[in-house]
Amino acid sequence: MGTDVKALARWAIGRGYRLRFTTRQGQRAQGVLTAEGTQQPFDYDAAARVIELPGRCIQIDEYGWEVGPSGPPDRKSGERWGELGGLDERAGRP
Repeated sequence: MGTDVKALARWAIGRGYRLRFTTRQGQRAQGVLTAEGTQQPFDYDAAARVIELPGRCIQIDEYGWEVGPSGPPDRKSGERWGELGGLDERAGRP
């Protein structure tokens, strides 16, 4: 049985990103994420539902929604959940 990437696919589709898989073995998948013409390598752990990007890790639930820290994000820092190094400017979520 292959790697379950449904949550990852939902997460990417919801943001308008494209995924290209290079490897899918066991509970891990690797590939390239494309957002607004910019490509980033990713590593996805399907068991923990963690997306690893350069300089950042994102935890998602089974529906592809990001699981943020408990409580609201720190508004003073300007950090937004879902931000991929400035690529997710369209997301109107905090």
